[in-house]
Amino acid sequence: MTHRMQQYYSDRVEEYEEIYRKPERQEDLQTLKALLKPEVAGKHVLEIACGTGYWTRHLSGSAKWITAIDLNAEMLAEARRFPLKNVDFQRHDIYTLDQLPGTYDCILGGFIWSHIPLEKIDRFLDQMRSKTTHETPIIFWDNRYIPGNSTPITYTDAKGNTFQNRSLNDGRTYTILKNYPDPAWIEAHLSSYTVEFTQLDYFWVMKCQYR
Repeated sequence: MTHRMQQYYSDRVEEYEEIYRKPERQEDLQTLKALLKPEVAGKHVLEIACGTGYWTRHLSGSAKWITAIDLNAEMLAEARRFPLKNVDFQRHDIYTLDQLPGTYDCILGGFIWSHIPLEKIDRFLDQMRSKTTHETPIIFWDNRYIPGNSTPITYTDAKGNTFQNRSLNDGRTYTILKNYPDPAWIEAHLSSYTVEFTQLDYFWVMKCQYR
């Protein structure tokens, strides 16, 4: 994650969870929670880019233990405001997952895939692979691009990454990376994984396992 994007999320921390209050997305959010809870039940889970801990809080009642990581100190400080007895929040980079000890029964990544530059996907997958076994389900979920609802794309760089202009409640603006890969692109890129891809109205969900 670039310094500029880290700054954006640091500055956005107090208003971040407003995205989960959008009325039109409530049905999809409930569907996501229903899909995820049985996947983490009784498992030692690695949650990458946990942010303010919104998903951590919702899933901690089902999981045996959650190791929840994020690089942003302000986001982690917000997440730690809600003590959870079976959660360990750690500051850690998603590109150095191999430095975390052991492997996990399940890996989760909510709304992070879209912030990984296309040229870093392979590096990220290699790092994630070091934390899995063939039995480990890996689940990502992220935004679909919905014209009229999603923030418009501002520009596309030479590598195919797309960017948006984002505004905070106080008027500060940032340009951030936000990719919207289609299912075919993801499935082709994850050729060494079995992939189940589901599209909801506003979100997509991908469950994969290393072959």
